[in-house]
Amino acid sequence: MQDFLFTVIIFFFDLSVSKSAEIVPNTVTNEIAKFSTVSCNAPNLLELGIPAEQRCIDHNNLTRCWYTFIPDSVKNKDSTPLVFDLHGYGSCATWNPTYTGWERLAEEKEFVLILPQGNMDANKTAATCWSSGICCCFSKPMDKGFGSIVNIDDVDFLKQIVANTRKEVLVDLKRIYFAGHSNGCMMSQKMAALASDLVAAVCCHSGISLTKVSNNYQPTPIQIIMGNADNIVPYDTGNGFFPSAVGTAKYWKSVNGCKDNTTNVDRTNLYATHEFLNCTNGSNVQLLELFNVGHVPYLFGNNSQCFGLPCGTNVDTTSLAWNFCSSFQSTSEPNVGDAVPYINPDTFITNIDISSSFTNNYTSTSTVNNNNSTFIKNSDNSTIIVNNDTSSSFVNNNTSSIENTDTSSSFSFSPCSSVFYSFIALCISFSL
Repeated sequence: MQDFLFTVIIFFFDLSVSKSAEIVPNTVTNEIAKFSTVSCNAPNLLELGIPAEQRCIDHNNLTRCWYTFIPDSVKNKDSTPLVFDLHGYGSCATWNPTYTGWERLAEEKEFVLILPQGNMDANKTAATCWSSGICCCFSKPMDKGFGSIVNIDDVDFLKQIVANTRKEVLVDLKRIYFAGHSNGCMMSQKMAALASDLVAAVCCHSGISLTKVSNNYQPTPIQIIMGNADNIVPYDTGNGFFPSAVGTAKYWKSVNGCKDNTTNVDRTNLYATHEFLNCTNGSNVQLLELFNVGHVPYLFGNNSQCFGLPCGTNVDTTSLAWNFCSSFQSTSEPNVGDAVPYINPDTFITNIDISSSFTNNYTSTSTVNNNNSTFIKNSDNSTIIVNNDTSSSFVNNNTSSIENTDTSSSFSFSPCSSVFYSFIALCISFSL
């Protein structure tokens, strides 16, 4: 009998937050454990000190909900940008404000923040999820083999949120941005692939693209923020089932028609920015690589740990995400359709029990040797980073090209691709 090796990653979020006075972490309480006490179906986010109310609609016979945070700074504006922050697999919209930092920026940068909830009906999927391709909505839990892939029309659901929100606040329809973490980042990229008329730009964390662009795709700016020590989503080498973040960036470079590239290391030596430039309609593609950072590359400080790997950073990556996204706008306003009536969220048939969805057994399957990295000067004196293991790094030569031996296609998958990873997970290896 032929052996098959499956790598299943289910991520149990265990952070120890640095209390350094030099950093203001992306938490509204400074207690990461706080998020686990907030219900995925909470009527509002007042427990987190955020005046965001829950809205729910009937969408394709499923009760679908989201939270809308309208900062005081935008209430008298003629129009305002809209930012979506999508949670990860097995997670909740109510948890994102405790660590992503988008709520903080909404007031400061004057935009409306949308926190959508993935499917919550246990009769549909085994865990909360976004249907971002082959990941991450499954009919069975991990210990029962995941079952089959469940297709949910999340693209239309997210478009409907825009239609309803513009009835409450004056939304600048040319400035609709998608962010998110892990499975949420994958879903944000699916929105760009299939609803590019709606998406002005994507700026998300720790996710890859699992969806080919549509025939009417309009080149869309994409930024992916990744830790190169991520053992949940592969950074630089596809794992045989899924493409790497590097491969995903190269896919977006191809469909956006980018001609040039640059690689620059920040003067702090904490991260590098790999960027494809001179793209169709200015739709630049950027991969921001954080050195020795894990699956949660948000502003927590260097002492944060996720299952043995560093996951926090001293870099305010959410501000970098906003700086990228906010520099773009759509060339024309999309047709978002009409608003639909709100319903009572208590119409869920069965809520998924988040606390019982996961196990804690894991084996790490990812290593990063950033100690072998060297810094060199390009011919124009710009600093770039080259890893001595050129099979797993961006390499910028004198002709300003980015070379990488990871030639994995973003859309060439094994039949066992239905097992994956995302937000609350640990790594489990087993063979059949």
